[in-house]
Amino acid sequence: MRKEHLKKWLVLGCALALTWAAIACDDGDGGGGGEQDAHDAVADLPDGVSCTAPLLASAPWAEGVQSEVVGLGVYPNAVVIHGEHAYVVNSGDNAIQRFRTSPLGAQDDKAFVDLGSDKNPYDLAIYEDRIYITNLMEGSISVANLAGEVLNTVVLPELVSPQDIVATESYLFIANTEFTFPAPETRFGSLVVLERSDAPTLVNRIETSASNPQFLALVGEDLYVVNSGRVDYDFDSGAVTPAGEASVDLFPLATVATATGPEISLPLAAVGNVGNPGAPAWVGDYLFLGSGTFAGLFVIDVRTQAWVHDSANPLMLYAHEGNALLVPSAGPHGLVYVLDFNHDGLFVLDPSCMQVVSPRIALGAHGEFLEGPNAIAWSADGVGHVVLSVSGALATVTPAKWMRP
Repeated sequence: MRKEHLKKWLVLGCALALTWAAIACDDGDGGGGGEQDAHDAVADLPDGVSCTAPLLASAPWAEGVQSEVVGLGVYPNAVVIHGEHAYVVNSGDNAIQRFRTSPLGAQDDKAFVDLGSDKNPYDLAIYEDRIYITNLMEGSISVANLAGEVLNTVVLPELVSPQDIVATESYLFIANTEFTFPAPETRFGSLVVLERSDAPTLVNRIETSASNPQFLALVGEDLYVVNSGRVDYDFDSGAVTPAGEASVDLFPLATVATATGPEISLPLAAVGNVGNPGAPAWVGDYLFLGSGTFAGLFVIDVRTQAWVHDSANPLMLYAHEGNALLVPSAGPHGLVYVLDFNHDGLFVLDPSCMQVVSPRIALGAHGEFLEGPNAIAWSADGVGHVVLSVSGALATVTPAKWMRP
């Protein structure tokens, strides 16, 4: 898709994301367990340097970027690395693709988990020897094993357009958007808690404090639910605008099975096109949230459970008018790696000084076409595996050696 058509693709993609997930607006971390545990890492910087920004002029940021290293399926939506394998949700194929990360692309199986038809899988989580998959179109959850066999698919009336999923020892947590097209005028959405088993059963359904819960983040013993809120779409101009209040809800794991509402709710009003909080990434003391409408991030201090950067004071990555779609990720050395969907790029941000400390790193192979990076997972050797959702390919980015584990 040519980049001059980028804006309308973004509008159409996010408008339909809740029905066919061509654009995920999601990091798809899914509790996979194989991603870089960056929130415990500390940047290995020279003595006397507290922020990597001063090194920008002399330090290389990417040792190498490879584009189109693995061909993905139709509408790739999320990636999780577990052990020696990467698992990609190909929504349009109703399948989970699996391939080895070393050598990259070996044993590639685009239908490793074949979910059948009319499922529209959105996200997956892996816990021990089980894969748990949310099926957005069907309103169901599928359970597979690591041999690729589907053990069960459970349709529940409470599941309406489910998206993100996190797995723990006892439970499955699902961001249940309850989206129906067109979006309801009243508040909609819930957190659904299921028993983690081969036949998941309902434990609890909790209404969220704002509409459209799309994203989840497990931070220690707390579960954060990102409620993106309603958005308005202007198909003539291509503009996407937040249409109401969003929020982030906090649920302690110890009480979520019986909770009737969040323990803490952090409201987020829209300011112009600044709103629509998105994919979360936990790094150090902060939870970074992307956005589907502007070129900046929101930040929560998980110690005080308060906004550091909200819609009145967003953390801007670059000056930009109109819409943008950013997806942050926790990566090597406690840094934040932010995918820039509209420009096929990646930024590096240092949370110690809340600064963008790299130029935009190009991820695409075709400068004139939009390739759309929308999800990233990190292997144990510190290599980022990036889903290019529009071109249907996997790119890799290898940070410079001084930045790697």
